[in-house]
Amino acid sequence: GNAVTISGSTIVVGASFDSIGGNLFQGAVYVFDRQDGSWVETQKLTASDGAAADLFGISVAFSGSTIVVGAQGTAYVFKREGGNWVETRTLTSSDGTVLDNFGSSVAASGSTVVVGAPFATIGGNIAQGAAYVFEP
Repeated sequence: GNAVTISGSTIVVGASFDSIGGNLFQGAVYVFDRQDGSWVETQKLTASDGAAADLFGISVAFSGSTIVVGAQGTAYVFKREGGNWVETRTLTSSDGTVLDNFGSSVAASGSTVVVGAPFATIGGNIAQGAAYVFEP
C-alpha cells in the first residue's frame, strides 16, 4: 500500500497501482478490521466511475464513519452504512485542471474533508498549490 491510515480498530490501505477489470492502475482501497486479535480484510473499495490510470487510493483519510480516497482529479467519500462502506460523494475542484494533482492528498475530520492540489495554478502563479475544503 502506498497510503495508509488507522483509527481505532480499522486500517485503510490505498493501493493506487491495482489493476481492476483490465484497467491498469485504476486503484483500490482495502479496509481491515481487528477481529479476535487479528487484522482481517473486510472490504475492497473501488471508484464507481473508475478507469485506467486513475490511481484511486493515492491518498486516504479516515475519521469516524468517513473514509476519503484520493485519485487523479477526484476525491471519493465513503460512509459506513451498516457493516459496509458505501460511496456517497465525489469531490472535484471548481477551478482545477488535469495537471493540478487534485486528490494527491486528503484529510478528514468529522464530516469536513480537505483535498490537496499541489500543482494548482492560482492567479497566474503556476504550481502554487491549493487546498480545497468541503463540508456537508
